[in-house]
Amino acid sequence: MRIAIEPADQSSTLKANGKSFYLAGWFLGKEDFKRATALYAYLRDIDDQIDEAADSETAAGNLRAILAGLDTPLDNRQSYLEIDTATMHAFLRGMAYDIGEVAVHDQSELEDYCYCVAGTVGEMMCQALRCDDPRAISHAIDMGVAMQMTNIARDVYEDAERGRIYVPKVWLGDISLEDILQPSAAAGPQIRGAILRLIALSEERYQTARHGIALLPLRSRLAILAASYIYGGIGRAIRKEQAQNWQSRMVLSKPQKMKLAVVSIAKFMTSPSLWNYRDSPSVGKPEQTLRTILDG
Repeated sequence: MRIAIEPADQSSTLKANGKSFYLAGWFLGKEDFKRATALYAYLRDIDDQIDEAADSETAAGNLRAILAGLDTPLDNRQSYLEIDTATMHAFLRGMAYDIGEVAVHDQSELEDYCYCVAGTVGEMMCQALRCDDPRAISHAIDMGVAMQMTNIARDVYEDAERGRIYVPKVWLGDISLEDILQPSAAAGPQIRGAILRLIALSEERYQTARHGIALLPLRSRLAILAASYIYGGIGRAIRKEQAQNWQSRMVLSKPQKMKLAVVSIAKFMTSPSLWNYRDSPSVGKPEQTLRTILDG
């Protein structure tokens, strides 16, 4: 399938909604930035059509319309980004899971969900950056999964307000949606413990993901490294305060992001593993466990 590249509109979408990625994108070459930005804007529009729909029925209708339009041909005069259709279908499976109430049961479901909505983005970003090495793609999946786990750890309260619990039920025990929205003295420590467990798991994935950066085109490596440190910085900030303020959304200030960008540059200049790939294990695609409306 093909995604149209429309630099002005898509860059505005990234700047407004993906500030950390926009900052990291400074390190990309002009053409790669356009391609990566086109991908972000396209996926963001899909996410908004599901997440901001008036109700579940409307969201399901939007999803079916998106599926039906995947192979719509573009005007031959348009610049475009070629994306694997099967990967896009996996992304939409994750979008389908978000329709209605959400209650992730265990770590397997968590990993499959994170793969669908973000690991696939890592796969597609490799295509945007013109990297087709299977090893790089597997590490890129780990990067996307790590970032989504950071998202979940940051947004526990906001997600609960939408009727969604992505932290695995087996980690939370008897904690209910109501316990998250109005936590008792007993529930708070259990919720914080689950969040910190999720942060620890995300940090493991960031580590395996960074091992694959040396497989990317040279100009892309620093951008992806910076994105991982800036985004991972949210999780580290949550861990530093022991998730004490989990009912508020953790954000990094612009100076904090700039500091992490500088750290990324220093790491890039001094870490041999970012220049020469050392065969390293990655997790890659998990087992498929989610059931959604796309499964019939």
